Amino acid sequence: MAAPGYEFVIEAPDLRTTAALGAALARCLPDGTLVALEGPLGAGKTALVKAVAEALGVDPAQVTSPTFVLMQAYEGSRPIVHLDAFRLQRPQEFTALAAEEFFPPDGLMFIEWYGKVAEAAPVPDLEIRIEILDAGRRRFVLRTSRAALAQRLSQALAGLSVPATRASEAS
Repeated sequence: MAAPGYEFVIEAPDLRTTAALGAALARCLPDGTLVALEGPLGAGKTALVKAVAEALGVDPAQVTSPTFVLMQAYEGSRPIVHLDAFRLQRPQEFTALAAEEFFPPDGLMFIEWYGKVAEAAPVPDLEIRIEILDAGRRRFVLRTSRAALAQRLSQALAGLSVPATRASEAS
């Protein structure tokens, strides 16, 4: 993952908070943002992408895990490309997909299981690690090395119903 930088931690007690986080990300992420998603199976990576997409006007029923198709594209007020690297065995398979050709310069790109393709993929603007705390609760750890993006995140996350803990410089 990316170099140390700014870190935000959000403890989500339920799916409503995940949806609110997705809406906040939809509002604050600039066009061309690449988001790396990490977390165990069932953590909520696709649920977060679904929340972002819904906030951008995409019918949430259209947003499904791209595990078997590798990549989905959604058209809302901004385009979203959603890639799942779970089934890729080597980073070179990411290169062979030529996925970068599909990155929307006027939208957002999400890569689930980014760590599997990190050496072949572009460096993400934002990394989100999702931890399962229990059946309904999740911890979202958002990291970026970009000061301007950290400022946008700080403002957007301030409106969540649960506080986002911020460490100005994470190691």
